[in-house]
Amino acid sequence: MRTCIYISGPPCSGKSTITIALRQVNSTIERIRGDDWWILYPELPFPDRLAITNRHILEVLGKTTSKSIVCEWVPCGSFASDLYEVSLAGNRRFLHVILTAPLSVLRQRKLIRDGDQNLGPPTMDTKAEDAPYSVMRFRTDNCCISTIVDEISAWLSSCM
Repeated sequence: MRTCIYISGPPCSGKSTITIALRQVNSTIERIRGDDWWILYPELPFPDRLAITNRHILEVLGKTTSKSIVCEWVPCGSFASDLYEVSLAGNRRFLHVILTAPLSVLRQRKLIRDGDQNLGPPTMDTKAEDAPYSVMRFRTDNCCISTIVDEISAWLSSCM
């Protein structure tokens, strides 16, 4: 079965770290990074930049032939539902992994990574509890990377 794993969370929640670790376990997973498009449009206002980035991600997911995809991006509005719909249209099982951490942890990580503590506008988390797809939540300040990757890998194995 084809799959799409959406790893979401605010800046510095660990999306890239988890994606990289997951791909070390399973190198056949294709990676789609929202940041790859986000950085192309720094001059645009936030809503326009977000809309263009979301559109690019959805287009790539719709066109890819890879068996398994991992998409990492911030949760904003209906994006998780849109990603689910594109996955469903492509006959993919969908998993939404939501990473969180306390604001103080996110700011400290941002300071270490970028030299500032600006996390940008607040991200919105849709009501994943009501979603028609599988959802996993992890606090990355008190859960180790291997635990998260093991749980995602177990879900992937259940799809085969």
